[in-house]
Amino acid sequence: MVFGHRGITHSLIAVVAMSVAIAWQAGAQSWIAALAIGYLTHLVGDWLTPSGVPFLWPNRRKFASPYGFKTNSMAEMVCLVVMIAIDAFALPG
Repeated sequence: MVFGHRGITHSLIAVVAMSVAIAWQAGAQSWIAALAIGYLTHLVGDWLTPSGVPFLWPNRRKFASPYGFKTNSMAEMVCLVVMIAIDAFALPG
């Protein structure tokens, strides 16, 4: 699956593309930074689940954190709140 969930959009290729887009738009509106932070936070969240993330797409190997948690668990909710708090403090302005 190329463009499905946890396909190319969750790979290092996409992270590099996002980084280039941000660097190219340096000084642009803060919504670009918010988009980038949210995108990277999403990848970290998926990495923390047992399903993992295909960082080396098109290689099918998925990487998952050894300290992950199951989806819809209390640990996921705590992680979500922590990530939202980090995102809120990381955003400019």
